[in-house]
Amino acid sequence: ASGTYGAITVGGSLDYSVPKSAMTKYAAAAEFSAADYSVAAKLSEVLAKADSKTYECSYFHKVSPAMQVGTEVKMAKGKDVGLAFGCMYKVDKDTTVKSKVDADGILSASYKQKVSSMTTLTLAATVDTVNLNESSKHKFGMAVNITP
Repeated sequence: ASGTYGAITVGGSLDYSVPKSAMTKYAAAAEFSAADYSVAAKLSEVLAKADSKTYECSYFHKVSPAMQVGTEVKMAKGKDVGLAFGCMYKVDKDTTVKSKVDADGILSASYKQKVSSMTTLTLAATVDTVNLNESSKHKFGMAVNITP
C-alpha cells in the first residue's frame, strides 16, 4: 500500500505465509520529490533470515533536461556498506546513455537507441574493474525490442 501527500510518498508491504501462519517479510519506504531532485529511503527485512534487515537511501538530481545523476547507499547488518554512483544522458530524443559504478568496482554502461517507431536496440556491458584479467567476471549483451 502507498499514499502521497504533496511531494511526499510513503508505502509499505507485508508478506504473510498461510502455511506457516506467520509474517515472512516486510518493507517500508518514503520519498520526497521536487522538480529537479528526489530523496528516498527504504527499510526491508526477510524474517526467516538472521541479520537480513536492509537500509537503503538514494538521491537523484536532474542536472539539465538531458542529464540526470544519482547515488545509492545500501547497508545490511554484517555486510559492507554498498555505494553506487550513476548518470543518464539523453543524447537526443531517440538515444540514451547510462553508466554506473559501485564500491565493489563494478562498472556498468548501456546505450539505448530507438531504431524505428517499432524497434529499440540496447547494448550493455558490465566490467569488474578490480578483476580485469578474469574474463568470466565481465558481461556484455544486446537486446532488440520490437513492438507492433
